[in-house]
Amino acid sequence: MYSGLHTPANPLTTLLGAAQRLQDDTRLLLMCIGGGSGKKEVDDKIAAGARNTLSLPYQPLEEIKCSLSAADVPVVSMGDDMVGIVHPCKVYGTMTVARPVLLLGPAQRHIGDLIDKYRFGWRIAHGDLAGAESVLGEILATAPEELQAMGLRAAAAIEGTMSRKMLLGQFCDVLTRGLPPSNGPSKKALRATAPEH
Repeated sequence: MYSGLHTPANPLTTLLGAAQRLQDDTRLLLMCIGGGSGKKEVDDKIAAGARNTLSLPYQPLEEIKCSLSAADVPVVSMGDDMVGIVHPCKVYGTMTVARPVLLLGPAQRHIGDLIDKYRFGWRIAHGDLAGAESVLGEILATAPEELQAMGLRAAAAIEGTMSRKMLLGQFCDVLTRGLPPSNGPSKKALRATAPEH
């Protein structure tokens, strides 16, 4: 399932083409939720006879958690030219609801690194139709227990090494290392002179 804005910044062309090649496999249903200029491509595929693709409008914000967790494998897409410009943060919501991820886009990005490190997904390169078909076949052949285990690894990463507490601590460490030494009173001296309450 892809959920979100459909634009040239996050194209679905390769995924739609691979899904079309697998139309006879009844295990595959590609859901595309949202809107935007790229939604026409999805709707055109369906109008042309794509039987395993479903187009839905944006879902209410209060139901987004239910929407994200409805998919076995949510899709995160980013165009090749968008590296360093945009970051599809929907991957974190997907990880939070304990789902594996299908990354559609270039490998040289943070999400690709996360997938490699925590082993919770697959990647498809834009334009690689045969590779996309192969990856979709691999996903369809993955046992439900393994899909669940992948999702749990994603959720564990969000709750552990990628938690707000851990990331804020690392952020503060970076800032502290970049600050020049202080010529003012030390923290110890400030604590000693602080009034008692």
